[in-house]
Amino acid sequence: METASLSNQLFATEIHSGDSLSNDRHFHPIYEFYYLCSGDIAYFTDDRIITLTAGDLLVLPPHTLHKSIPLENPIRKRILLYVDTRFLQELPGAYSLLPKTSVVYHLQGREQISQLIYSLSHEYETQGNAMMLKCLFGELLVRLSRQATIDVAPPIPHVTSDRILEVVAYLNEQYAQDISLSKTAEHFYMNPSYLSRLFKENTGFTFSEYLNKYRIKKAAELLSDKSKNVTQIALSVGFNSTNHFCKIFKKMIGTSPLTYRRKLQAD
Repeated sequence: METASLSNQLFATEIHSGDSLSNDRHFHPIYEFYYLCSGDIAYFTDDRIITLTAGDLLVLPPHTLHKSIPLENPIRKRILLYVDTRFLQELPGAYSLLPKTSVVYHLQGREQISQLIYSLSHEYETQGNAMMLKCLFGELLVRLSRQATIDVAPPIPHVTSDRILEVVAYLNEQYAQDISLSKTAEHFYMNPSYLSRLFKENTGFTFSEYLNKYRIKKAAELLSDKSKNVTQIALSVGFNSTNHFCKIFKKMIGTSPLTYRRKLQAD
């Protein structure tokens, strides 16, 4: 999915088969439901690495920084549901049924829920009736909320994963400061090249890509505050140049900071 919106659609689905990874912007102002039909994959979401196997459903709230990471067997099939918040506003009580953070539902043996996901995808691809989509999605939310437990997939049991997650936590805390790969490597007593390679292997992002994306994610949140101008926001999230900030923001979000702010105010 190339854009950070639904191209004026409030609900959309995609089916992917094979070994390709999604080429998205890694965070967006919509809900994403990632259902793995077959195969397995690792997923980095904000501050943790999880594993998904066939029958798992990952739900990502808006603005969750995420990236899929291939495992040994890259062949898999997945169904993606993209849900705009405006679509949810048309379903009374929907927000109360949605998780506030990324979560994994294990749906093995829960054929009714799995079938709802397939039905949503089929309806979108063939008929696209808005009322039917709302009915199916509403039922999906209710059935998910009635699960006795919401299990979070365990992290990949690997020493380097734990070490890199410490680095991620450090970046999430220090993103507004003047930090770099070399400074971070020095902080963790690691060789910069070694850290760079491990970071990419474990998160799917390069070091600079993750840092920029996290900064832009925080900037997008701050744009709802009318008391701060773009320059103030750029500086507060770690950019020394407003022009550079605007360039990176548009590349990742698809629009300028000011246009994004106007859209927030319109919504």
